[in-house]
This record gives sequence, C-alpha cells and structure tokens, in this order.
Amino acid sequence: MPREEMKSRLGLDTKTFNLIVEQALQENVAAATGSVLHAPDFAVAFNPEQQRAIDVLMRRFEAAPWNTPLPKDAEQLVGAEVLAALIDLGRLIKLSEEVLLLAGTYRSGVDEIRAYLIEHKTITVAQVRDLFNTSRKYALALVEYLDAQGITKRMGDERTLR
Repeated sequence: MPREEMKSRLGLDTKTFNLIVEQALQENVAAATGSVLHAPDFAVAFNPEQQRAIDVLMRRFEAAPWNTPLPKDAEQLVGAEVLAALIDLGRLIKLSEEVLLLAGTYRSGVDEIRAYLIEHKTITVAQVRDLFNTSRKYALALVEYLDAQGITKRMGDERTLR
C-alpha cells in the first residue's frame, strides 16, 4: 500500500506515522519498495498476460530509449496498476507527467551528464538534447528531475553539479 494511503487510513499525523514506519522497517515487520509499504516476504508477480504486455512495452522503450512512449500510452498497453508497479519496482523512472525512461537509460544518462559536467562545468537543456539526440521535452524533463534529485543545480539557463 502506498505510504500516504496507509497514513490516511490510519488517521495518523506525519511525524507519528514516520516513526512507526521506521521502527517497523528496522524490526523487519514491514519493507518498502519506493513509496510502497509491504510485508517483508511480498514480491510482485505478474500474470502471463500482464508479462506479455510488459515485454512489449519494454521493447518499445529499448527501441527508442530517449523517445519513449507517453505514460498514457504505456498505461493503455499494460494497465494503470502494472505501470505503477513498474515505477515502484524501479524498472521505469517517471521524470514528469509526460516522460518515462527505463531505469538503465536514466542511470546511463546521469553518468553521461556527470561526465560532461566534470569536463565542461555547465550544461544547458539544448546541450542535453544534443547529447542524447532527443527532443527538448525529454531533455527538459531529465534536467528538472536531476535538479529535484539534488544531482544538478539550476543557475539561469545552465545546470551545474551539486
């Protein structure tokens, strides 16, 4: 169950809820995957039909790693719950409401941007776009996500490493 849903159902304030969750995680009474809390022995299992749809979706992501299907199209193919599970499991990274990436594509992109920044000190959205031969939409979503994750820092039109 998502953390926020559990907190709401229990009617707890954030501080109390977080203390309880941290204790449960330490005592191995609960486990967490992303923003989802679950039993320690829980594992997501997809049925054969879901797995076939996932395989099709993953092939689409692999075919065009920097021009991936829109989230709404991915959801239409695999369903909302399966898409949410793929994001919670870390197989897909949701950069924005309009951009999803394979986790491996995201990690390699972060590595390339870090290397670029070490050499050049700054990077712009246009340079990210050119680096990955993608559109401005994907480049902007990536740099904004990196800013939010504390990897880069925006200074005007440029980003630097934090």
